[in-house]
Amino acid sequence: MPEATDVIRREHATIRIIIRILDELLARHKAGEAPSIADIPQMVTFFIRFGDGLHHAKEEQVLFPAILRHDQNSITLLDRLLTDHQQDHLILSTLEHALSRGDHAAVWATMWSYVTLMAAHVELEDNLLLPTADTYFTEEEQAELAGLLATVERERMPELERKSWAVRCDELIARYLPGQ
Repeated sequence: MPEATDVIRREHATIRIIIRILDELLARHKAGEAPSIADIPQMVTFFIRFGDGLHHAKEEQVLFPAILRHDQNSITLLDRLLTDHQQDHLILSTLEHALSRGDHAAVWATMWSYVTLMAAHVELEDNLLLPTADTYFTEEEQAELAGLLATVERERMPELERKSWAVRCDELIARYLPGQ
């Protein structure tokens, strides 16, 4: 039974939900509504701390090297995913800067770029990378990798912060995607 890859899938599910919220705000904006951007700074901070800071570290430090040990030909896919991670970081920095300047036009444009990139990225990992990884890793290796992912998590994000983000994500879901 997969363990490490399931950790990544669960994190993708959380990331996907917050992306859906951003996408919903973008759709309202595109439809001519004036949705509030009050929660966007919190979502950007979530993606900086959880997505870029923790989740990508788990992939880059644990998952990607483990996949590469099994299949050197996966380097092309892993390079693309790493490039996405770098692009993600740049877009988040741009978004953070636009928010700090109060430049709403740049916030909406940059948020669209972010949603587009991350939706495709998570889809690629969930539909290609993780199923492939599941074929490579034995049960023992899945368990070992899950332990390594937990170590990265403890080192990168204190438990109290992880719990706080879970509560904030639940609040955002209740506000923007009721019934989810």
